[in-house]
Amino acid sequence: MKNVREALEKLLVRQNRLLRARTLAAPPPTRPTVANESYEGCRLRLLPHLERSKGARQRRARLRLPSASQASWLLLREAEQLKDEDKKIVELLGRLSPEIARARELARDFVGIIKGRRADALRAWLIGALRSEVVEFISFANGVSSDLQAVKAALEYE
Repeated sequence: MKNVREALEKLLVRQNRLLRARTLAAPPPTRPTVANESYEGCRLRLLPHLERSKGARQRRARLRLPSASQASWLLLREAEQLKDEDKKIVELLGRLSPEIARARELARDFVGIIKGRRADALRAWLIGALRSEVVEFISFANGVSSDLQAVKAALEYE
């Protein structure tokens, strides 16, 4: 469990520059569609130039994101366990980076396998993680695979 959270944290550290660049405070699209997301991305990139041309000196505040460590804990939690503000942050992280959304799905699935002691689901999870193209989870899956018998035994026996 500790290692899966660390894999999420490593991904968030790697994605930090991208996330910071994309978090200019702007109202989220009312209905997330491909067109709205594309427009919103362009709007966020062009906004500083548009404001400058209007002579506006005000800087738009950046949305404050939690640290990679804090965000990794939020991404592991069930939606029902999150405060409304934290739900918005988790949703925003997934919207800003599809790689983070995929990593969250992999992490939550892994946690479900561990908590449910479902050794039979482990192999399918490993295949999905190895095909995910999320570097941190490929590495994590390789580590689990190298010690597969011990991991399965831990899930099957008290």
